Amino acid sequence: MAAATSTLQPTTIQHLASAVYPSFAMLAGMQLDVFTPLKDGPLTAAQLAAALRVNAEKLSRLLYALVTAHLLTVEGDRFANTPEATHFLVKGQPTYVGGRHENFSEVWENLLHTAETIRTGVPQCKKDFATTSPEDQLHFLRGLHPGTLANGRELAARYDFSPYITLADVGGGSGGMALALTDAYPHLRATVIDLPTVTPITQQFLAAAGAADRVQVVAADVVNAPVPGTYDTWRSYVPCCKCSRLRTLCRRSGILGLRFVQGDASIS
Repeated sequence: MAAATSTLQPTTIQHLASAVYPSFAMLAGMQLDVFTPLKDGPLTAAQLAAALRVNAEKLSRLLYALVTAHLLTVEGDRFANTPEATHFLVKGQPTYVGGRHENFSEVWENLLHTAETIRTGVPQCKKDFATTSPEDQLHFLRGLHPGTLANGRELAARYDFSPYITLADVGGGSGGMALALTDAYPHLRATVIDLPTVTPITQQFLAAAGAADRVQVVAADVVNAPVPGTYDTWRSYVPCCKCSRLRTLCRRSGILGLRFVQGDASIS
């Protein structure tokens, strides 16, 4: 038994310990916006550092880490975006998700407190949207918005919304999902329903997108009261523990749609 045990190596442990490094390299690259200056072609570390106004020596190390993470390529001393980085991490692209670094930073920081939450039985990083300050709400939703838009485009491609005229986006936050769906289906009119503390920020995102003609906003606490209005179909981003109650409230409110979408899942 001793001989067999001595052959064991902490392979899985070492793999998991080092697996975080590519993720943090990606995060730093997104925070610095490394990928946008490369949209016109390869650059050296010095050229890219000049464009970003950062230290060239320090940046060079990050660039090689991003090569290892499969977000950049290198030939000689010149770095270039991979096709995926060009598609998703270059500012100005309709598919841009680089702004998610704000959300990644917050979520990953919160995860460091998991053990303490379990040890004490008290959430250490609880986010209560009913009491969170407007500044923190904006920071959080700004980090989520690029990913929400991307998820909305994916949802629009996965499901056929052409039979529907009106959509309730329950817990819609920044309105990114409603924006993407109404962009893919121009006849569709969406209503983002969220807490009164959230909807002023939702209005900011919709105004910036020039979407007031196709997306409206309603302030309501849908977990504790009926969903206002009548809609053909609806999508919800509400904790699963509250889904049954929410579904009942929506039915009582006259929502007629056959599709319930929780996050990325469809439940008949």
